[in-house]
Amino acid sequence: MSVIQPLSRLLYVLSLVLSGSGSGLHGRNNSVSHEYCVLGAGPAGLQMGYFLSRSQRDYIILERNTGPGSFFHIYPRHRKLISINKIYTGRRNKEFNLRHDWNSLLSDRPDLLFQRISQELYPSADDFPRYLSMFVKELGLKVKYGADIGRIKTSDLNENQGYVLTDQNGVSYQCSVLLVSTGLWVPQQVGFLGSDLVEGYESIPTDPEEFKDQAVLILGKGNSAFETAQSILGRASRIHLYSPSPVRLAWQTHYVGDLRAVNNELLDTYQLKSLDGLVEGRLEDIAIVHKEKDGGKRRTAKKNSQTPTEGKEQLYLTLTELLDDQNGNNISKVTGQNLPGYHTDNFSFRQPYDRVIRCLGFRFNFSIFDGSYCEYLEEFPLQALPQLSALSGRPLSDHGLLVLVMQYGLNQTDTLGPGRAESEWTKAWRSNFLHPVLYYYNTLPTEKDMKQRPVSWPLPRPEAVHHMVEDFLTEWDQPISHSQPLRRFLEHCLQTDLRAFYAESCFLLSLTSRTPPLFCRQGYLRKQGIVGNSHLWQHAREAGLMADHQGDTSVSEYLKHAGAAVVSTMNFDL
Repeated sequence: MSVIQPLSRLLYVLSLVLSGSGSGLHGRNNSVSHEYCVLGAGPAGLQMGYFLSRSQRDYIILERNTGPGSFFHIYPRHRKLISINKIYTGRRNKEFNLRHDWNSLLSDRPDLLFQRISQELYPSADDFPRYLSMFVKELGLKVKYGADIGRIKTSDLNENQGYVLTDQNGVSYQCSVLLVSTGLWVPQQVGFLGSDLVEGYESIPTDPEEFKDQAVLILGKGNSAFETAQSILGRASRIHLYSPSPVRLAWQTHYVGDLRAVNNELLDTYQLKSLDGLVEGRLEDIAIVHKEKDGGKRRTAKKNSQTPTEGKEQLYLTLTELLDDQNGNNISKVTGQNLPGYHTDNFSFRQPYDRVIRCLGFRFNFSIFDGSYCEYLEEFPLQALPQLSALSGRPLSDHGLLVLVMQYGLNQTDTLGPGRAESEWTKAWRSNFLHPVLYYYNTLPTEKDMKQRPVSWPLPRPEAVHHMVEDFLTEWDQPISHSQPLRRFLEHCLQTDLRAFYAESCFLLSLTSRTPPLFCRQGYLRKQGIVGNSHLWQHAREAGLMADHQGDTSVSEYLKHAGAAVVSTMNFDL
């Protein structure tokens, strides 16, 4: 039997291992290549598609739905846009008129304007997808509908970095340039006790009659919150809006995304004391709880009302710190001792609500990006760490969070006397001079955690902490004192083998494991690896990194007899 046969079997097994480990390999029929990939056929994606088309670029627009502008089939929920469509300006200057047309996309077609669809100052949301469809059709833009991209990863394409996008059918789209034009469409949520009792803006009923004679609490004070309040203003018994910040009026801030006058009628009823109101407070500190009445009945919020409402429970807003049961349950039944009125009889939210609605805006969907590389955010303020996701737009990874701080020691010592510095890495935690400290958290610290952190600590107590011993040269680059202890700390936090392996070891590990070490996945399997010589190979075997193939024909011998060559693009001498 030829040695080629066992080699071919090994390579066949390797291909199965790679495909099983999620490498994203597809046959030629399932792979499409373009220079530009535009993700999303909303107004941003179509506008970019127009300019790419005019420049005669190789591009494709990928849209998961069956038509463009799918966001506007759902939002705004009450179907009135706040983007101005002012047609009659008294001017013939087209550039001037475009300043008052907030819906039309740019093109070389002067007649391809939104006013062909609607002439309303505040158009219906249903009109916008119709306009976008007309824009696509008349300009012949290249849009592929029904392509739901669930994963995006970087890849080497023709020796240059590019992107591979995989849809729900396993089809991969390779592109050198990726333009993500999906906008903000994931409903923003805040975790607090009882958040499962809250309805979302994305799913609430839009028929005002369903809110008849009900007390409603709305979380948020943006346009979606006021839009919801305005739609039920004539039906709800009372409406309260609650959020951390006061309302921002667009005519004061000159920002069109702040509260617009078309949605702010509740400000009148609030100022004129007609049962509606605005209150400020931190969402993370509240709890939404329910109190059951005998027989499953409860009275409405009106005093002296004798009309029972069947099958529903009263919802109360209180503070988490006032609850007796703080075991982390999502739903907590209320007793007299933890109702707000028990602590202060003038509490703004002492009356119960029939519904609580979340209207907190939207965020970007980061789940489509491959999560195998860390993300490094520089110069983020430590005191704002609890608001990391909200301020940076980056959700916390499943692997947790590492915070790197340059920190002086906490020990009181003579900074000019003997013993003022540490040089032994095993005593790095005793370092007095400036040195790197890494804090590892499974979950994002809260404001409460920040307030209760140990004295003189810049951050709350973490799941794990690592001090890198101070370095006189401030380089922290020595393999034994700095790099190796750091590697072991990261391996403990991430539960991942971060050692560097030789190509032969990566090959064997790839054959025997669906998830080879990270170095092999990011180096060897991308046709990179460390080129060894006899000295280095012997050292690796003595260190236990590679098996000693005494008396056996090694994989390298198979490759040698088969005429194969081991290629590496990594320079070991660097």
